[in-house]
Amino acid sequence: MLQLLIEETTGEPFDSYMQTEVLQPLDMKNSTYDFRRVNKKLLSKAYDRAGNMVPNYLFPEKAAAGLYTTAADLAKFMAASFVGPNNEVPGRDVLSAATLELMFQSTKESNGTWGLGYQVGLNSLSTNEKIVLHSGSNSGWKVVFVEKPESGDGIVILTNSDNGVDLMLELVKKCGSN
Repeated sequence: MLQLLIEETTGEPFDSYMQTEVLQPLDMKNSTYDFRRVNKKLLSKAYDRAGNMVPNYLFPEKAAAGLYTTAADLAKFMAASFVGPNNEVPGRDVLSAATLELMFQSTKESNGTWGLGYQVGLNSLSTNEKIVLHSGSNSGWKVVFVEKPESGDGIVILTNSDNGVDLMLELVKKCGSN
């Protein structure tokens, strides 16, 4: 729905809008929603749980399943929600700090577990510090990024296997206990 809303409101294709309004301003040079722009030589192969290679599907729902990125670029996206190293404001002029704050607040409709696009909770493994995370999954691909807005700590994990979810859970648990 968000993709359609953006396209109808701006009159632009979703991938073009995201390139100029989000990816470029955040210096995400290795990220795109346009498969034609992906450097195929650098594209990993994806695998199912049995270790069989799976095809790279092209989804019409680009907003939900069409971002091609790197861990470094996704870390730039995540870091944009923190105060920057040179005191840049959270949101980096892509979003306002007030919008980020709303995104990271849990809603009563979700029983306190979801904000706007993010899972929201407390890091009960260590300091009860607030954590927010976002995950994604396509056949053969798993991703999660977890951040602690108050401290500016975070982790980005991308895997090219359906088995990657096991690794992600283990790493997130370890990060939460530190």
